[in-house]
Amino acid sequence: SESAFNDSAIAADQPSSSVIIGLKTRYLAIAKRLQDVETNFGKDHPQAVALAKEKADVSAQIFGQLKQITESYRNDFEVAQARET
Repeated sequence: SESAFNDSAIAADQPSSSVIIGLKTRYLAIAKRLQDVETNFGKDHPQAVALAKEKADVSAQIFGQLKQITESYRNDFEVAQARET
């Protein structure tokens, strides 16, 4: 799923783009730390478990923001379509 975050296109003019960029940066930092902890201490280490939960939480926040942007684009499209008819 990290490649999805790296590949996601975000319009710079979107007000929430800075929020998503911040969340993506946080997600990638957590993912790197999680990988390090799992490599050194195993997946069952309490810190690995906490990081995995935090990573999932940030992922949910990112997808929530992307959903809001999608809805905004959909609404803009529907308004534009209505004006054409």
